[in-house]
This record gives sequence, structure tokens and C-alpha cells, in this order.
Amino acid sequence: MIGLMGAGFGLAAAVGGVFALHRGWRRRPNGPWLAGGWALLALGLLGWAATAGLDMAAALALLVPSLVGYTVLALKAEFKPKKRQRPSKPAVELPEAPGGYWRTLVRTLYAGPLAAVAAVAAGAAVALHAPLGEADRLIAGGMLVPVLWGLGMIWATTDERLSRIGLGLGAGAAVMLAAAAL
Repeated sequence: MIGLMGAGFGLAAAVGGVFALHRGWRRRPNGPWLAGGWALLALGLLGWAATAGLDMAAALALLVPSLVGYTVLALKAEFKPKKRQRPSKPAVELPEAPGGYWRTLVRTLYAGPLAAVAAVAAGAAVALHAPLGEADRLIAGGMLVPVLWGLGMIWATTDERLSRIGLGLGAGAAVMLAAAAL
């Protein structure tokens, strides 16, 4: 019974606190409303503590006012259709590169499979040969792969010179595969 009364008190304090904060933020002077709202939210912690203990009370004291606030926002929301706007010109128009299809295909192969091979090879080299404990090596190697693959993709899609990308990623993959094989 005490738990149910505590939950009711916590819920009432959350609703009252959100109402007072909402009112305080909309009015001037807002000091008493804001102070009262925060005080009610703090008092709600006592009700939640009677319901579920202190560890769960802190979570409920933060979660329930948030849900009440989202409910207030949803009830006050106005849904209006957007006005149709003319399509605007892009801020920067990129020139079409010569040999667009083949360059795009090569760039895609560099960003996808070649960058992935280089990243996995580096991750394998770290997982096999880093001066750490076995579990730490495996975790470090596994965490390194997506980061290096992302960096390889960024490089492959932003650099203008495809030969530099191919040589860099290819050499990186070869060196890391050799390091992993040793």
C-alpha cells in the first residue's frame, strides 16, 4: 500500500513540477514558478523512493517528468502542412569529372573492398602482435577495424588523385597483411 501511495505521490509531483516549470518559463517574473517546479520534482524523489528503493527512485524521478513533459509537448503540438517552396539551387555545383563512370567505379572499389582489406589486415596485426594481453589485443584489433575502414573510405571519396589512393591503400594493405602473417 505504501508503494502505491509513493508512486501516486511521485507521479503527482512530476505532473505538478512539469506544470509549474511550463508556467514559469512562459511568464515573467518566473522565479516562484520555477522554484516551485524544481522543488516538486525533487520531492517526487521521496515518493519514488518509497515505491522502489533509492537506486530505482533516481531513475524514475528523472524518467517520469520527462514522459510528462513529452506528453505536454504532444498535446500542444500543432501540425500544419508545409508550404510548397521552389527548389533552390545548390550552394556549390560540382563539375562533372572526365570519365565519370569509370572513376566512380574505381573510387567505389577503393573505398569499399580495398579500404576494408587494409583495415582488417591492420586489425589482425594488432590482434595478433600487439604487446597486450590476449583479450585486450582482440578487443583493440576489433575496435580498430571500423575506424580505419571509415578513414579509408573518407580518403577514397575525397582525394582527387585516384593513383595516390590506390597506392596508399594497396601499400597499407600489403604491409599490414605481412605484419599479420609474421
